[in-house]
Amino acid sequence: MEKLGGGGGIHIDNSSRLFSMLIYFCDQSDFNGGEFVIYETFPDNTLAPKSVIPLANNRAIISLQSNCAFHSVNEVIQCNAPRYALYLAIASRKRLWKRISNPFMAKLSKNRRK
Repeated sequence: MEKLGGGGGIHIDNSSRLFSMLIYFCDQSDFNGGEFVIYETFPDNTLAPKSVIPLANNRAIISLQSNCAFHSVNEVIQCNAPRYALYLAIASRKRLWKRISNPFMAKLSKNRRK
């Protein structure tokens, strides 16, 4: 099986997810890439990086999910140590937020590796 190192593209999480939490147990100095990126959305349906968060030992990233909570992980180019992290999410059995009506943004929202 191919190991995926991020780089799956800008996306939003599943519409049943309320929030996500990622805790890193490794440090950015051991990696080239792998940063968590949060995007700002604009009325003209464009996105721009708002925050780039490097890996840091014991760093937690907690994000409230919605149909405009676009984020990505930069591709890991080089890895000098294991990449350890814990991922937690709280989700519902039902959809929590509306589908995206704009066709471009809806397509972008599904930009994840399968």
